[in-house]
Amino acid sequence: MAKHSSRKHARLSASGSSQWMNCTPSVRLSEGIKRTSSDYANEGTLAHEFADVKLRHYNGEITLAQLNDSLSDLRTHALYGSGMEDFVQDYIDYITRAHKENLKVDEGAVLGIEERLDFSHVVPEGFGTGDGVLIAHNLLELVDLKYGMGIMVYAEDNSQLMLYALGALRKYEMMYDIQTIKLTIVQPRRSSISSWGISVERLNKWAEEEVRPKAEMANKGEGELKTGDHCRFCPVKKTCSAHHKEAQEAAKFEFAEPKLLPEQAIFDLYPKIDRMRSWLGKLKEHVESQVLSGKLELPGYKVVESSGRRKWADPKSVMTVLEEMEFEHEEYLNLSLLGITRISALLDKDTFEELITPHIHKPSGKPKIVATTDGRPALGTDQAKEDFS
Repeated sequence: MAKHSSRKHARLSASGSSQWMNCTPSVRLSEGIKRTSSDYANEGTLAHEFADVKLRHYNGEITLAQLNDSLSDLRTHALYGSGMEDFVQDYIDYITRAHKENLKVDEGAVLGIEERLDFSHVVPEGFGTGDGVLIAHNLLELVDLKYGMGIMVYAEDNSQLMLYALGALRKYEMMYDIQTIKLTIVQPRRSSISSWGISVERLNKWAEEEVRPKAEMANKGEGELKTGDHCRFCPVKKTCSAHHKEAQEAAKFEFAEPKLLPEQAIFDLYPKIDRMRSWLGKLKEHVESQVLSGKLELPGYKVVESSGRRKWADPKSVMTVLEEMEFEHEEYLNLSLLGITRISALLDKDTFEELITPHIHKPSGKPKIVATTDGRPALGTDQAKEDFS
C-alpha cells in the first residue's frame, strides 16, 4: 500500500487558535478532553492528502509512479467521492499558477507543501501545518485549503493564518528579506478565494501586543470565558458556563411574545440564536451519552428500548408467498417499491398476519431516554451500557 501524508494539526488549529485568542482560559479547560473526529474532519483530511501528493509530484518530490500509487490508495477511502478531486484541483490550480508567476520574477521562488510551522516563540508549544508556502522576493504567501462548505472562512485578520505566518516568518526570515505577508484561503466548495496582506512590522506588533499576553493568560488558566463563533469546535462547549449564562440571559424573555420584546433585546438576541441552539444540542448530546453509558442518573427520566424498524427478513420469500396467492398486480410483486406498511394496507388483516408477518424481522431498538411516565419498561444499567456501546 502506498504511503501518503499524515497531517499534523496544530495544538491551536483552525478552531483552536480563534477559540484560544478569544477565550483565554480555553487551553486549560480543554486539557485532558478527548477530541473526537467527525466524518467532516476526516473528509477534509482526505482532501488535503490528495492535494499533498499532487503538489509534491508537481514540485518534483515524487515520481509519476509514486503519485499514481498514492492516488489509487486514496481513492479506496470510504469518504472518497468523485467530485473531491475536482474541488481539490481548484486549490492546486491556485498554488501552481501563483508559483509559476513567482518563477517569472524570481527563479529561486519557493513552494513549500504541508510544512510544519513553529510559532512557539510567541505561544508556548504552538505550531501548525502550512498547506502551501510561497516565497518570492520580499513576499511570503500562506495558502490554506478549507474543504468544508458549511461555514465561509475569510483571510482578513484570520488569527489561525496569522499565527502560522509567525511560524513561517521565523523559519525563512534568515534566508529571505520578507517584508510583506499574504494570507490566502481557498474554499473550493464555496467557490471562494480570499486573500489579505499584512506587513511584517504589523504582524510582529500583533504578536507582541495581543498574542503573547493572551498566551500567557491561557497557560495560567486565567482570563474571561467568552461566547462567539470561535466556540463551534471547542471540546468543552457543552458544559461551558459562559454558554449557560448566555442562555439564562435569553430565558428572561422566554414567555414574552417576540413582537413585544424591546427592540434592543431583539437586536441583542438575534446574533446569538444559532450559537445557543448549537450549545443546547451539544449539551443534550453530552447528557444523553452520560446517561446511556451509566455514568449519570437523570431525575424524572429512564432508559428504554426504542422501537426497531421493521424490515423484510427475506424479500424473495415474501415474493413467493404473494405469487402463490395469485395476485398479479405489479404493485404486489415489487417489494423494492412497496414497504411493509403498504403491503399490510393492500391485504386483509388475517391474511397479512398469517402469511406475511412470519417474514418480517423487527430488530431490537437502540436505548432511548424517556420520561418516567412512559409505559415502556426501563432497561437495566448493564443492558443499556451494552446496547449504547
